[in-house]
Amino acid sequence: MCSDSLVTRPMRWSPEAPVVIHDSDAGAARWSAVPGNRRPGRARIITVVLQLILNTLVFDMNIADATAQPRIHHQWLPDELVLEPGISPDTAALLESMGHTLSTGGILLGNSQSIMRRNGALLGVSDTRRPGGAVATVEEIRALDQSRRRWR
Repeated sequence: MCSDSLVTRPMRWSPEAPVVIHDSDAGAARWSAVPGNRRPGRARIITVVLQLILNTLVFDMNIADATAQPRIHHQWLPDELVLEPGISPDTAALLESMGHTLSTGGILLGNSQSIMRRNGALLGVSDTRRPGGAVATVEEIRALDQSRRRWR
């Protein structure tokens, strides 16, 4: 086979779950989340997105509070609940009493970058579980865009 021939390789499974929830009463998207791509998270990305949605829409948290909450994940195999640091010992004890096997090894389930519209303002948050994230306000983005136009 020559060195420049095409070769297919299996691709790794990497769920990405960008979500936009549209508020039909407000006539605009009110919440969106774009969880971290590939690592960290992988198969746990769907769990992270679901818990962000529940925290904001059901428990009425703002996006920063929803993102900061500790998370719980269950995957079919291994049959165990993974608890992030911060889940109360009482909750862990209740889950064990229900017959769940718990994993509390300090694992972080995922990393999310999210934007939420509330009361006409856009609120952005970068998950603080991992370093290196950033969020900019609309005003900062507009100012940056204006400064770039001046230099063109």
